[in-house]
Amino acid sequence: MSIDLKLESYLSSLDKALGGIPVSDRADIITEIKSHVLVAKERDPSQTITSILSSLGEPETVANRYLIERGLKPGKAPKRPIVKWLTIGFLGTLGILVTGVICMVWFFSPLISIDEKNDRVRILGGMIDINGSEGSIRIGDKHISAMDDGDEAGENDNGFNSDRVFQGSAPTTNKKLQRISVSFKNGKVELEPTAKSEFRWKCRYKGDEPPAALADTGVAMDLDLTETKGVSCKLEMPKNILAQLRGSNGKIIVSKPIGPVEIEMNNGKVGFESGAQAYKYDVRVNNGASDSFESSTEADAIAVKITLNNGKIEKID
Repeated sequence: MSIDLKLESYLSSLDKALGGIPVSDRADIITEIKSHVLVAKERDPSQTITSILSSLGEPETVANRYLIERGLKPGKAPKRPIVKWLTIGFLGTLGILVTGVICMVWFFSPLISIDEKNDRVRILGGMIDINGSEGSIRIGDKHISAMDDGDEAGENDNGFNSDRVFQGSAPTTNKKLQRISVSFKNGKVELEPTAKSEFRWKCRYKGDEPPAALADTGVAMDLDLTETKGVSCKLEMPKNILAQLRGSNGKIIVSKPIGPVEIEMNNGKVGFESGAQAYKYDVRVNNGASDSFESSTEADAIAVKITLNNGKIEKID
């Protein structure tokens, strides 16, 4: 491209960017810029027209200075090539992500399927299948745990496999004790009230390693079953102590609690049976369904908080 063509292209772009300025003033500005470039080239022949124009800045940038001097609104600053390509790259990546999400939603639709008749919750198109009637959890092609109260031969009279049972009790007479927490990864947990002043648990598990012992800090008791495979536990909770249950996948059943309850679970089903006490409910399901729970207005109502990410919360009559 000749020197004249480079310069004329620049001046043409500058003229367009000066659009808010009267024609006569624009002509003066164009003449001034052209004269500046030619004089600079004449004084130092080693300079190229391109380098001189680069030192002035983009035509839009130069035009904005003249517009601002005249109290006019400047135009948009030009996008440099690197910004242009970064923008294109970002939009391209965003498009791929959006397309991927749409494909996943289409592939897994519906995200959550609840079969009331067969007591079944299917998540992500069946990737997670929680079957209440069979008492099982399946993730992908793998059965993670059985949740029923009976298994194969070798069970004791309480429905637990006698060679893999973890059980115990702990007194709760310590006046500082505020909560009892039980956490698990995959399985089933049943919570029942007891008139005794002790916390009792009895768990069947499928792994070879027994669960960790109950941790007692005086203020809290913690039963961590997150590293234990396929647990099925029955818990007895005394009065007026907060019961915290946390699980990743499975089923939790709470029957007639006589103390506050907090439940957090990612995928599965939560069943709640109210007792003679008054309850104040805080029930939330992010994806799925929940029965209606009516809170009591009594001052001494027992607090029940249930948070479920995917699945169903049902009222047991």
